[in-house]
Amino acid sequence: DNTRHLSRHPQTGEPYLLGAEHIRRVVLCSGQVYYRLSQTRRRYRIRDIVLVRLEMIAPFPHDRVTNVVKRYPNADLVWCQEEPKNMGAWAYVKPRIDAAMRGMCLQMGVEARQGQYV
Repeated sequence: DNTRHLSRHPQTGEPYLLGAEHIRRVVLCSGQVYYRLSQTRRRYRIRDIVLVRLEMIAPFPHDRVTNVVKRYPNADLVWCQEEPKNMGAWAYVKPRIDAAMRGMCLQMGVEARQGQYV
């Protein structure tokens, strides 16, 4: 494993990611897709994408999502799932992600962003 000698990201503990201001995308996901994404990111040495695996989506972890968004202010927030858009958890998580984003943006006095599906 050639990642063991690389530095680890201070907040996530993941190897070789860039600093928070350089992260361009935060990918929220649940289940096995996290491991596939992580393996692909490691294989291609992608350093500007943070993966966040939500262990449980019900009840939805609003605080965790809000904290992640605050930590990476320049990043796009996306949801990834293996299933087609109309079959997986997207219909459930989208309004909750959007609510977490709105609440966080109101607190910070910035324009609200919305989560995206990938």
